[in-house]
Amino acid sequence: MLLAEQPPRPVEAIERFRDAGLLSASLQPKLFEASIVYLLGDREKAISDQRALLLREPRNRTGWLLLGNWLLVSDPGAAAIAFRQAELLDGRIPSPPP
Repeated sequence: MLLAEQPPRPVEAIERFRDAGLLSASLQPKLFEASIVYLLGDREKAISDQRALLLREPRNRTGWLLLGNWLLVSDPGAAAIAFRQAELLDGRIPSPPP
């Protein structure tokens, strides 16, 4: 894996995910790409990319979970909404507010 190599090769990993996206009907490669961008420190871009992905693929439970985690510190309200979306997709009954 390019990210586990020493030194890591994130730019090449992003390029490979972009190439994979051209061959995939799913937006899963975009989700991985946003994750790398987030880990590289460009959190604003990653969050923006993730929101765009979820507009196109709103039933992507993993995408909602990632977004929720990324927003926990900067926007807890939006994080709660993202977690709720993931919960609804999972079929779990949401718990009542405290």
